[in-house]
Amino acid sequence: MKSESEQIRSLAIEYAEGVDRRRFDAVAELFLESGTLEPPGALRSGRRDIAAALEGLRRYSGTFHHLGQHRVDLDGEEATGKVYCQAHHFAEIDGQRQDRVLFIRYQDAYVRHRDVWRFAS
Repeated sequence: MKSESEQIRSLAIEYAEGVDRRRFDAVAELFLESGTLEPPGALRSGRRDIAAALEGLRRYSGTFHHLGQHRVDLDGEEATGKVYCQAHHFAEIDGQRQDRVLFIRYQDAYVRHRDVWRFAS
């Protein structure tokens, strides 16, 4: 059986794999129904809005998210965490493949809902 911290860390892995596989509805299910996602310059609320925001990644021919360290601080039914990530976003520009590399630090809030951990934000 996974520890609480391992269960929460699994969310980050599922998020990264889901994004890279273009399974945006499945990624949105990792959030509470009222969860939020805050990409640069926007705030998305609710699973439907989160999935729609992630659809914007289809403009890239592919993505690759490599996760680094992940800190989790538990407080009962809630937790916070920081996940470091190097993300590659591939695009075809003027016939050449470009790799836009992002260095990301996710600052997450988690809630245990019906015995399953979900992203709150």
